Amino acid sequence: VQTCALPIYIAFANRRTQYVEYGQMHNGCYDRLEQDYSIYNFRHLIRKQRRNNEFRKGTKRDIASYPELHDQTPFQTWQRQFCVLAKEHGVADILDPLYQRPNRLDPEYELYDAKTSFLYSVLSRVLKTEQGKAYLTENAKDLDGAIVYQQLVTHSQTSTSAKLKKNDLMKYLTTV
Repeated sequence: VQTCALPIYIAFANRRTQYVEYGQMHNGCYDRLEQDYSIYNFRHLIRKQRRNNEFRKGTKRDIASYPELHDQTPFQTWQRQFCVLAKEHGVADILDPLYQRPNRLDPEYELYDAKTSFLYSVLSRVLKTEQGKAYLTENAKDLDGAIVYQQLVTHSQTSTSAKLKKNDLMKYLTTV
């Protein structure tokens, strides 16, 4: 009887079947297990965990480097500077409105949660507008910075002040 400390996974490319060698091997026989995942999915899970570790240990993310948003700050200028730093810090993908948020059971969710928590901490420091503070308070339970950012973008495009600025710009362009 031979013993080994760890199970050995052997997968075949044309099958979703795995043969697992347990702690004891009797006469070279393997126990056959039908599983709902293949060795590819196992490797994919390891890569996702590595990406999460790389995000946590990667570039030093300095919250103080992000620009503050005040009432008199033009939103488009702030947004452009904010997005450049977010891309540099590896969180720009969650700012995209078309980004598909993973569900809580997905291994990718841990990385998403780390990114949104960082983004929430950045936004809690840089937002100085009343509406921004209201969005932060509204999402304080989840600490989801991506949702706060999307609410800010929507507000900047649909608020009364945004519509007035658009009308003023149209008047200026048509009179010149």
